[in-house]
Amino acid sequence: MSKLINHSNLDFRLLSVCMLLLCVCMQTKAWDSEADESGKFDDYYDRPTYFPDFVQPTQWANAEYYLVKVVGGEGGPVMENYEVAVYDQNGELRHCNRSLAKDNNLCVLTIRGEEGDQFHCKVIYGDIENPTVVDVPETFGFETNAKVGSVEEPFVLTGPVPAGLKSYIPNYPIGNPKYAYTLSGCCVLSANVTKGIYIINGKRVVIK
Repeated sequence: MSKLINHSNLDFRLLSVCMLLLCVCMQTKAWDSEADESGKFDDYYDRPTYFPDFVQPTQWANAEYYLVKVVGGEGGPVMENYEVAVYDQNGELRHCNRSLAKDNNLCVLTIRGEEGDQFHCKVIYGDIENPTVVDVPETFGFETNAKVGSVEEPFVLTGPVPAGLKSYIPNYPIGNPKYAYTLSGCCVLSANVTKGIYIINGKRVVIK
């Protein structure tokens, strides 16, 4: 079991807000498959989930909470636009969540279970239709109400991820110019783009 880290009030607020968002999302019938007018999925994320049919399990009354970041290789750069899937000792998906760009690409995991459960994680990123899935070496057990990681020292998941391939590549239909995407995978309205390189209609476009 990893070392528990004392949290500041900011960390507790961040966890509380994310937990509330998760509960709200659990009550919806479906995750967003297309971005809204602000370019966000499910109000907060830069890409859709890889698990649109996942529902947070309710058979366990207790939970533990992890604030994590994913780095590409030992001591490598922090990844962006990824999703973490948590599997139990039976290989069943127990939880999944996406990173938040506005929170320094951290990801909050709310994992329900019971004492004795053991978990391992997969990190998913890249194209929504053909994603890259990476098994990470870190494993951990279940401890009721444990809060692991902080904004300053998040729990680190390490994957053999090439630093140059860290973003979600959108898969919007060709012929829909409403959305543009930065090379880091962020979705913006085409009408709001500034100078830079974007993916529009599946093609790389340079805005000067």
